[in-house]
Amino acid sequence: EATSQQIPVTKFMNGTKKQQSKAQNSAIAISELILEIGML
Repeated sequence: EATSQQIPVTKFMNGTKKQQSKAQNSAIAISELILEIGML
């Protein structure tokens, strides 16, 4: 039963990983912008 329950969890994790990478990329871009503004 444990293995059958883990399968949908891994599918869910794979789906959220894509969203997390998008969020991380935007967060990095924002932090880089803030750093650039701080340099001015």
